[in-house]
Amino acid sequence: MSIAFVFPGQGAQTIGMGKALADAYPAAQAVFDEVD
Repeated sequence: MSIAFVFPGQGAQTIGMGKALADAYPAAQAVFDEVD
């Protein structure tokens, strides 16, 4: 079995990305708070 590493290109992130997810799901907000 082959293994591939895939990395996104630069600039794929935007300000506020994930806000709707965090607003809708408290568990997602908890993860964001922990890694921030």
